[in-house]
Amino acid sequence: LISDGVKSPKSLTLVITNPRVRAPNNVYDAAERVQKTHRNACVVVKVAKEITVYCPLEADSLPKKRSSGEPIGDILEWVDKECGLDTPVVVMGYSQMLRGVSFRTEKRFPTHVACALGTQMSLEKLVQTLGRATGTNSTLEQNGFKHVTVLTYPQDFDSARAYPTMMEEIAAKMNAGMSTAQALSSEQMYSGEANILNKTRRTVGQKNDKLNLDVSFEKLKNPAQQQGHAYLLERVKEEPVSMMLLAVAKEHFVETNENFRHEVEGRGDSENRYIGGTCAQYFEILSEQHGDHITNRMVAKGLTKLVQHGFLKKHQEKRQKQSPRFYLPPCSSEGL
Repeated sequence: LISDGVKSPKSLTLVITNPRVRAPNNVYDAAERVQKTHRNACVVVKVAKEITVYCPLEADSLPKKRSSGEPIGDILEWVDKECGLDTPVVVMGYSQMLRGVSFRTEKRFPTHVACALGTQMSLEKLVQTLGRATGTNSTLEQNGFKHVTVLTYPQDFDSARAYPTMMEEIAAKMNAGMSTAQALSSEQMYSGEANILNKTRRTVGQKNDKLNLDVSFEKLKNPAQQQGHAYLLERVKEEPVSMMLLAVAKEHFVETNENFRHEVEGRGDSENRYIGGTCAQYFEILSEQHGDHITNRMVAKGLTKLVQHGFLKKHQEKRQKQSPRFYLPPCSSEGL
């Protein structure tokens, strides 16, 4: 993505992928690698209150490195003035780029975004981060770009595209007289195009709040619209064990609003209080169905991969010594 961005004059690439600041392979190391690989590019690193500018190595008259505590907007304006508008710019950072700061100048608009946030970041933070490069702006087209190019996780790509539709449909229900609580109640149905939860590993709101969005979503009329889901499903279909595990989850371990509340509130008996099944339970079911060629290691590896892809969710009670449990969220069963 960076290579694609810096080959075009007037480009502005935002890289929000690396939270390391002092550890090896940190964001400063990455900036120096980009500077050396793409000698025509200017690289800006935003960490805390400090901003470091790595000027193009081709520009002999400029300092190779410049630190400042000025706002990012002023720094980017300085880059446009001193390095020239045709100089490709790469901005790198992490937490400071999640905030509502504008990464654009009077004559330059974000053209490329690489976003890889940790799973502890909520859906709202994801959407806000990708929002660094959204909005109608004629500057983008004037500089020769038809759209913003985004590189992110498949699940995040789908959720970010569905989020505006979800907000529009919530607003429509509230404009019709519903309260916020009514619009977000379990009785409400939203379109498949508004499904922000499909395959996502992120929470709605802060993770510790354990918020559960009770609404339902219609089946997507055209599954190809969720390109991230389609991509992941093709990957999973290539792995027979993963498909077997999904079949077991769909039959035995689907999350419902009822068992979610039982677990949060600590209700129910010890056997049925917890959502999902352990690796041992999945292994036992598959062994009965498919015989000895299924191993415990294959099951563990398959469950981990399905969690990473967002098809299953993993839960482990921190206060008790219990094996992690894996379950299928109801919003993730579509298309299986």
